[in-house]
Amino acid sequence: MIDEKRNIYWHKGKITREDRERIQGHKGCTIWLTGLSGSGKSTIAHKLEERLFELGIRSYVLDGDNIRFGLNKDLGFSREERKENIRIIAEVAKLSTLQPLYPHTKRTDWAQEISRRKEIL
Repeated sequence: MIDEKRNIYWHKGKITREDRERIQGHKGCTIWLTGLSGSGKSTIAHKLEERLFELGIRSYVLDGDNIRFGLNKDLGFSREERKENIRIIAEVAKLSTLQPLYPHTKRTDWAQEISRRKEIL
């Protein structure tokens, strides 16, 4: 993939998703939790992460608030900034080796389009 306008090129590695899944011993997916602020999404995500860890399944929680401490620290909470927060986290999920867990408050069909995978639950 080439974006000549911005002079950027997609560098594809030789290790495939299937290679990674074979070594990990399980397939990857993203579990996208939705709900209102304060509804327990992060609590559920971390409990699920603990259980998956106990089962020997590698996982990681990309919590919307935690991401705002670093990667998205310049974003506020306007409608557009919240949308950008989701977009960036969806991109991180796409780039992750084994799709991570991510709690958020709004269902985003376009986030699924970003990943172009049916493994978002």
